[in-house]
Formats: sequence, C-alpha cells, structure tokens
Amino acid sequence: MIDPTEMRRVLGHYASGVVIVTAAGAAGPVGMTMQSFHALSLDPALVALFPAKSSTTWPQLAPAGRLCVNVLAMGQAGLAQAFARRGENRFAGLDWQPDAGGAPMLAGALAHISCRITQTYDGGDHHIVVAAVEALSADPTAEPLVFYRGTFRALAAPI
Repeated sequence: MIDPTEMRRVLGHYASGVVIVTAAGAAGPVGMTMQSFHALSLDPALVALFPAKSSTTWPQLAPAGRLCVNVLAMGQAGLAQAFARRGENRFAGLDWQPDAGGAPMLAGALAHISCRITQTYDGGDHHIVVAAVEALSADPTAEPLVFYRGTFRALAAPI
C-alpha cells in the first residue's frame, strides 16, 4: 500500500502549470484553482481536468457544462491562492469578461481555453473530466506560473 503523504511528496517533484477553472454558475460566476489539468487530444481537440471529489466548488461548476480554463501567468500566485480558499467571494473586484459560453475569462491569464464537458469518469478520489475545446487564445509574451514541490515558481531562462 502506498502512503498518500509519500505519494504527494514524490509526485510534487513533477512541475505543473496552474489554472483557474471558471463557469457561469447558477448564482453567478464560480471558479477554482487546479494544477491537475492536461491536453488530452489534438483531433478532436480535448482537454482533461481532475477535480477532487471532496471539492465544494466543483459541484457548482459542473452543471454549467461549459468551462473556461484560465492558465495563470507569472505574478498571479495570489489569484491562485484566493481561488483555492473556501468561503470567500473569489470574483469581488476581479477583472474578467465572459467567453462565448458565459464562463469568466480572467484578465492577465497566460491563456484561455473555452470548453464543453463531454464525459466524466471515476478516478479514485478525483473525477476525470473530459472537455471538448471550443475556443482558445494565449498571450505569447507572458510567462507561466509553475507549481513545484508545494510552492509557486517561475521558469528559469531557456536552456
């Protein structure tokens, strides 16, 4: 049996980007921070995200059916932390605009990926959510926010 704490520690050595997944919720905009997000297929254009089953925000996002994955840029660690906390108005004073499906596109994000949920599968203590990409854009001048070994980081110079 693998100890969950040890698994988290070891897999923390895998650097990942950081995203905030947003939707037009029943009571207004809703969103949550995730690092478990990946490209899945180019043809058809699919992405996958993996929200924890324990999340209190995912049940507010999922019914919308349409999401915007906001890939965070360097300098947006505070935003990632705010969207990871429970019980606060995450959109108060935040600059955003709706995508074609109504999901918030956060200002300053490195990229926006508008998508539609197509399938959800069981993934242990997480859901495996597959979404079809409907639109996407990126700022070619911005640098990504990276999460590595439990902390936010910036990329070093290219090698």
